[in-house]
Amino acid sequence: MNIQVLELILLYTALSTDVAILSVVSFEVAVSGGKAPYTYQWQMRDYYFDWKNLTNGSWFTGVNTNRLDLIVDRDEFVNENKYRCVITDSNGY
Repeated sequence: MNIQVLELILLYTALSTDVAILSVVSFEVAVSGGKAPYTYQWQMRDYYFDWKNLTNGSWFTGVNTNRLDLIVDRDEFVNENKYRCVITDSNGY
């Protein structure tokens, strides 16, 4: 049996942006390659430099999709948290 692993390729990257407190910010990613379907998990790096999975709620929506919407509150604004999306294909890559 011959197995071919196709590399996931990130098509979009989010750029740094300045926003007003309590405004809505959206980040969107897309990939090609690998084997669909893909799973998405958005994460936030806090001031302790730990990456934590986000959950849908008052401040975040779309945490398991290719688009994250968030309301920027004072904490995110002051601490300049970072966001990323971990994408996995159906082969687990």
